Amino acid sequence: MESNERVEVILDLFREGHSAEEIADLLGYKGKGGVSGYMRRHGYRFDWTLKNYVKDPLLKSIESSSSSDILLANGNNMEQAKVVNMPADSGNVLQENGQTIANDSQQTETSQALQETDKNLQETNGNLVELKIVRKEERNKEVLPMDLVQNLKEILQHKDQLLMMVTDQPKDLYMKRYRGPSVTKTVQIQAQLSDRLTGFVNNTGYTVKDVMNKAVEDFLKRYGG
Repeated sequence: MESNERVEVILDLFREGHSAEEIADLLGYKGKGGVSGYMRRHGYRFDWTLKNYVKDPLLKSIESSSSSDILLANGNNMEQAKVVNMPADSGNVLQENGQTIANDSQQTETSQALQETDKNLQETNGNLVELKIVRKEERNKEVLPMDLVQNLKEILQHKDQLLMMVTDQPKDLYMKRYRGPSVTKTVQIQAQLSDRLTGFVNNTGYTVKDVMNKAVEDFLKRYGG
């Protein structure tokens, strides 16, 4: 018999005037307390005026609250059971998993750092190559023509003669005075050079012989002979 049908049967029996003891015997309860408890569990209370059970909202609310407490308690018990049934090495597993995650994160950061370093090295190498190319181009630009270099070398080799040519009175002039027998040679020079030679001799104290010996010596050194 369904619960709702049993409730309706009990209500009908009380309407027909049966006592609680008779109804308990008919439905197989040990006493009238069994009938009373059954009806309370289904939200009914006994009304002495009507001599029958009626709906009791208060009992229904209490029953619902009790059911909720029972469900909550069962839920807590299940959670506790899960915790109790957890393997003993679960903590180690969690710790190992955490360590693995930390290691993976560290490896990821290390990999990113290596990639960044490699990128910086590539940029540095590229800059060095560009710098070498620029310096090579600058060196190529600074290289002088060979004929000009040769002319500059000759100028440096004969700088003393050039200074004497562009200055009327060279500074710290020193001319070697030859000793020994002399040979007389008659030469002719241009009038302008003669005037300059006379002025030079008068200003320096050297003789025409000293100048001629120096000139012949330098000429022979330069052109050979």
